[in-house]
Amino acid sequence: MSFDLLEMEQTRTERLEAYRKVIVEAWHRKGLKNTEVAAYTGRGTSLISKIKNGRAPICSRISNQLIDLLELDRSRLFLAIEVAGNGALYFDPAFKNACYASLCFFEHMMDRLHSEGECERRSVFAAFSKDTVERVAGQAGADVAEQFSAYSPAYSRQVASA
Repeated sequence: MSFDLLEMEQTRTERLEAYRKVIVEAWHRKGLKNTEVAAYTGRGTSLISKIKNGRAPICSRISNQLIDLLELDRSRLFLAIEVAGNGALYFDPAFKNACYASLCFFEHMMDRLHSEGECERRSVFAAFSKDTVERVAGQAGADVAEQFSAYSPAYSRQVASA
């Protein structure tokens, strides 16, 4: 296996572990028993206990089942882990509000883009400019602003091709 593949596998494992930690916290908060989770996932209680205690890695299939079972917000979970790099933010009420507002804003801008003319297209680019993103995300810390800024060109390319 090449170095790149090993690095990709390690990154994947670390991401799944970050998701596992948030899932387990939500699991505790909901008060679900291992037997209930095992029945829902179709897995044995021994494996479920090991996953919960971090003695067995979680796979993406079980992770997705648990996200559904625990009714976790996938968008907020993604932003906390993949963008902010801190799964614990998922439970922060301020982060929840910021995620909701950001997603509503983005959805509104994309809807307007498809229904309006060239002026609206330019407003999308302005909304996702580095200055705007840093002003909004900056309150959450420099790392978050930097990560959102990195996504801005990707949004711009998506908008340009729409």
